[in-house]
Formats: sequence, C-alpha cells, structure tokens
Amino acid sequence: MTFIRLRALFLFAVSILCVTGPSNGDDSVLSQTKAWPLASETQTAWEALPNADIGSGTKLPTWARMLARTLPHTTAACLELEYLYRTEPLIIAPKVDASPSRSVDGRQLASIARFSVATYHNSAYGRAMAISDLGRNDSSSIAATLQSDPSKLPPLGYEVFLFARQMSKLGRDVSDEQYRSLQTQLGDEAMVGLVLRIAQGCFQDRLLWALGIAEIADANEEPIYVHFVDSTPNGANTPTALREDSEELLASIESDKQLSAPKPTTQQPSTDPDSTERSKKHKGFENWRDMSFPELKQYLTAQQERTPRIAVPEWETIASKIPQGLYRRPLQIRWSRVVVGYQPKLGPAWIKCLRVFEQEAHQNRVFEESVFWVVTRGLKCFYCMGHCEMLMEVGGLQREGIDNRTSRLSSGDWESFSQCEQASFTFAKKLTESPTQMTQADRDSVRQRLGETRALDLIWWSSRCQFMTKVSDAFQLQLETENVFAD
Repeated sequence: MTFIRLRALFLFAVSILCVTGPSNGDDSVLSQTKAWPLASETQTAWEALPNADIGSGTKLPTWARMLARTLPHTTAACLELEYLYRTEPLIIAPKVDASPSRSVDGRQLASIARFSVATYHNSAYGRAMAISDLGRNDSSSIAATLQSDPSKLPPLGYEVFLFARQMSKLGRDVSDEQYRSLQTQLGDEAMVGLVLRIAQGCFQDRLLWALGIAEIADANEEPIYVHFVDSTPNGANTPTALREDSEELLASIESDKQLSAPKPTTQQPSTDPDSTERSKKHKGFENWRDMSFPELKQYLTAQQERTPRIAVPEWETIASKIPQGLYRRPLQIRWSRVVVGYQPKLGPAWIKCLRVFEQEAHQNRVFEESVFWVVTRGLKCFYCMGHCEMLMEVGGLQREGIDNRTSRLSSGDWESFSQCEQASFTFAKKLTESPTQMTQADRDSVRQRLGETRALDLIWWSSRCQFMTKVSDAFQLQLETENVFAD
C-alpha cells in the first residue's frame, strides 16, 4: 500500500472520530438516554426483534434499541431499509455518466445529500453515516470538503447539497429551475432515487429528534446487513397489534362520524382563526394564519390541476418490476407509482415499512390522518393533505365530518378535541416546524396522554409523515380527483 493511500486512510479515520466521538459499546450510549424511552442492550433488543437468518446479534444503533420492544417488526423493516438506502447505488443517466466534466459519482451524491439533510437537522447520527459511507467508497476528499466548506464541492455535488438542504427545510419552495437543472443532469431514475434518500434522511432525523437521540452519532460504520425470516414485501406476516385507545379519543372521532353529508350549499365553512377570541390565545400559529380554511380548500383544488415535474408511470409498465405481492390490485396512487416505477428497490422497501407499521401499530385511521393533516398544513403540502382527507373517508367520516375536523385543525384552536389529540397535534406540529427544539417535556406530554406504547407509535408516525411530503413536494404531483384508497 502506498504512502499516499495510507495517509488518506489515516485522515479518513480521524474525520470519523471527529464526527462520531469515542464509543465504548451500548453502555456509553445508554448513559446518555436515561430519560424515557430507555434503550435496551443490543442482546435484549435482538430478543425482541423477529427471527433473523442474516445479521442477528450485530450491534444495533440506539434508535433500534429504543423501538425494538414496542415496534419490533417496524424496527426490523427500518433496519433493512437503512441498509438498502446506504448501499444501493444511485445510477446516473448514461448521457451524464459519459460526460468528462462530471467529477462526482452516484454513490458520492447520495452521501452528499444525506450529509446535507443531517446538517440541516443537526443530526450527528446522519452526518456520521454519510461520512462513513464516503469512506467506504474511497471518497475521503469529498468527506473532508463536506465538513470544511461544502461550497468547494464539485459543481454537481454542491448543487445536490443545496437541493437537499432546501428539501429538508421546505420542499414546496424548491423552484422549477432548481429541480430541472438536477433532473437534466441526473435523469428521472436517479432523480427519484435522490429524492427518496433525502426523504428517508428527513424521516430518520426527525425520528431521532423525536426520540431525543439525534446528537448520538452511533451509526454503524458498515451498514447492518440483516434479513428477517418472515420478511415479506407487503408485511403480511406482521402480527396485529394489541393496543387500546382512550375512550375520550374514540368519542372525539365518533362525533365527527355522526355528521352526515352536508346539504348542497355555496357557503364555505368559516374558520378564520381571528374570528374568535379563543383562537387568539394559541401561540405558534402565525404562519398558519396566512390562509383561511376556504383558501386551503382552493389550494387542494388547484393541486388537482398541477402539471407534475415527472411523468407518472402507467401501472402496466411497472407491475412486472416490483416485488410480487406488494399490491393486490392495479395501483392508482400517483405518489406510489412514481416511487416504485422509477425505483423498484428503494420504493417498495419504504412501502413495506408503511405496511408493517400499519399492521403492527394499528392506529385509528381518523386519528393518524388528523396528525398527518397537521404535518401537511405546516409544510403546505396539499397533495398529501388531499390524501389525508381521502383516508379520513376510508376511516368512516363523511364529507361534513371531514370538513368539520379539518376546519378545526386549520384554525389552531384545538380545545374541542380530546386531550390526547391536542397533545399529539402539538407534538407533530413542533416536530415538523422545529425538530431540533424537541424536549423530553414534549415526549412526556404525549406519553402521559397516550400511554407508553401509543406515544412511541405517534413518534414513528409523525416522523413518517416527513418522508411522504418530501416526495410529493419534490415532484409537485397532481392530486387525484377520486378517492384512490377506497376499496
């Protein structure tokens, strides 16, 4: 091995130590997480996880050891997801790959994007992961530039860095010019792959902040290659959860279910947040007051008329590419057709996580879509907001019940909701808009209202919503006019 090679490896090892800090195994991390929820030892966490035929016993990051007891199957799916997203190459279109001016490859771009997302979220875990992946791909010089001055990256690398940062902050504000510039250089398949990695980083970093461990840099230097025996593409082997919801929560939802479809009228629901004295007491809703509820409905209608930034594949062209059994019938959801059509490995891996969590947590549909609605309102993602309303209908609400619930959500005056709903909405809003400000008091609030297990369900779900909105906003997808979730 040459002196230059040895020197590069030494510098990379130093950079990893600077990012991650010293590690003495589980105990050193456990000492930092005495507050709820307490992380299990690796061995105890593996005992809680489903049976693995590959990778069992491997050291687990703190987030996995915190979730293993209550969400074992979801944790397993997320471990498989992290491995795939760290190792699957980002394949740039051949016309770009042949360009002599391109000085960064797809693997480097994926790590640059992950580092940018982690930098925005101040996630030591995400930064350590990105730097480690660059080291495995012989990109120590890129790693050093990222940590010192990202503006000195090669032009395409810096463009990806800025795109990922804007996506992390507010994906809706990515300009057509910014998107088109990267799309032209990368091609559609790589562009979807890049966006999915950004979305996964946003999900993961929000999950870390929600758990209170974003500052623990214990990402494995080598991605954890693990496979679980009963793992299926659609999560069919996931046992149904045995969880209970409070009577107060169920009564709140039942009251909206009792509202029948409204009589034809031209009058929109009046929910101007300044129309009542009570709503003026609520702080932190200043950015929500830039539009009334009728204006929100107009944005939803406008989303149905948008021209998407990417062609949505027809079902016939993607059915043979995706894992067998993932879908029971032709897929109508444009979001899903984009992610599985252009990325038949990365897309289904995320959808598997959704299926497993849905089965394992088995949350009340109206409740979870109300939480998601709060996230979409904070990010102004009207495609996902439209899907929230469709799924509220699947959950048993008619049009008047949906309007009643969403108009109260949009006002910021949540006093008419149950105590556990109020705590959950507040938690989701803060995680969306100020993730680095999450505190143990925020976690204790939902823990006290929802209970131990349901609070962790909420933490995962609120983080999951960040993934969905990033994809929708990046591609400016056209909202379907029919309920694509109805059987």
